[in-house]
Amino acid sequence: MAYNDLREFLTDLDGDLLRVRESFDPQFEMAALLHEAALDGQAVLFENVAGYPGARVVGNLFASRKRLAQALGTSEKTLAETYLERKTNSLAPVMLEGVAPVKAVIHRNPKDLLSLLPVLTHHAKDVAPYIT
Repeated sequence: MAYNDLREFLTDLDGDLLRVRESFDPQFEMAALLHEAALDGQAVLFENVAGYPGARVVGNLFASRKRLAQALGTSEKTLAETYLERKTNSLAPVMLEGVAPVKAVIHRNPKDLLSLLPVLTHHAKDVAPYIT
C-alpha cells in the first residue's frame, strides 16, 4: 500500500504503535523510552511533549523489518530487493502549481529551531539536542 503522508502511515499501524499520552520531556525522558521500546521493535508516538503544546513526536518507526516493509508496500521476504530497486530507480520530482502543502505553515519568528521543534537530548554529556 502506498501512503500519502506520515499521518496515513501512523493510522495504518494500529496496534503496532505505542501511543504515550502522558507528558514526556524531550530532554532524556523521550530518548530513554525510545531506547527501551526499540529493543522490542516498538514504534512510539508521544502525544504530549513537555514545553511544546500541541507538538507530537514519533520514533522507532523503522525499528522492525515488518514496519519498514509495510512503509515500502512490500513483504519482509522481498524487502531487500524492493529497497535496492527503489534506490536505483528513484522517482522524478513532481512540479506543483501554486502553494505546496509543505508551505501551509510558515514560521518567521522566532528563528530558533529548538524553540519550535522538540528536538531530543539523548545523553547527559551531549553538547546540545540533536536530530536523528
